[in-house]
Amino acid sequence: MCDSELQPTAPEQPANADIVNLIEPVRRESSDEDNVAELIKLSFRAGGSSQFYSALKEAIGGSAWTSLGTTAFGGAQNPLQAPSAALALHRERRPTTGGISSIVSTAHETERVRDETLQSAFLDLDALTAMANEMVGMAEHIATQLNSQAASKLRRQGGETDDDNAERADAFRQYLLDLGIDSPVTRDTAGAVFHEELARELCDYLENYVSQSGGTVALVDAYCLYNRAREFSLVYPADFVQACDKFEQLGLSLRLRKYPSGLLAIEDPSSASDALIISRINSYIQNFGPVTANELSALEDCPLTLAEERLWICERAGRICRDESVEGVRFYLNRFVQSSVT
Repeated sequence: MCDSELQPTAPEQPANADIVNLIEPVRRESSDEDNVAELIKLSFRAGGSSQFYSALKEAIGGSAWTSLGTTAFGGAQNPLQAPSAALALHRERRPTTGGISSIVSTAHETERVRDETLQSAFLDLDALTAMANEMVGMAEHIATQLNSQAASKLRRQGGETDDDNAERADAFRQYLLDLGIDSPVTRDTAGAVFHEELARELCDYLENYVSQSGGTVALVDAYCLYNRAREFSLVYPADFVQACDKFEQLGLSLRLRKYPSGLLAIEDPSSASDALIISRINSYIQNFGPVTANELSALEDCPLTLAEERLWICERAGRICRDESVEGVRFYLNRFVQSSVT
């Protein structure tokens, strides 16, 4: 046993050894004096093949071998004669985050993206506001030109009268109101008479709309329509109600009416008086028979709440009576009142 040779033991691999093992290149028999290595074999015993493939693909795409220098013969250095760029990239350990630090970094990134989005949105809003101001200035300039003395002189030379110009100017102002680019009344410009000036502006803007809607418009609908026209300079609901409440005090053509149910509406007294409402509903029932609130809403082209209020006006006046059944409430002409009158 003493004369027997000891078998060399393989050294233990350190714990932090590379997971990629480079095996001796496989050489192919060649007639050349120098046997050129044409194939190498990589063994991934502890995983990591996909990461290595990604790094190798990136190195090949960036021609990493061109930065390794040149040989004494002036040619490109053989990657096999120097440390592989792909292996160097693979050995680099990218720092990773986890736990609370990852949550904090994600929150910071989300906040940064949100701030950039808000800044971009406000830039667009500022540009839109600038365009609106330019349009207001242009509209005021055109309105001034329509009423100028030079324009009046040219119209007289052309055979036109001032009445024709007044009609055109009124139509132009109405177009501006419809587009919502006329100069709105604000607290800064009106001061202590803000509600009075706002009431006049509301009457000018809503007069045609109320007349086209049968003489009555719900206050909520009028508020939405008016604020949409004002665009950026919005009016608070309380200020809107106070301004509408001054219609009758200022002698304007509209008025604010509160129905017994609490519904607020803007009305034109000349086309939405109780007598006219009762007459129209009586005519509907005589021509079409008993009606419901839904049917009257379709006939009058008005919201259902307004149709119900109009039916109750007729009922309180004693001109119609109701019939409540499983099908709903249907209103008939009050034959008892008619027979007693006759």
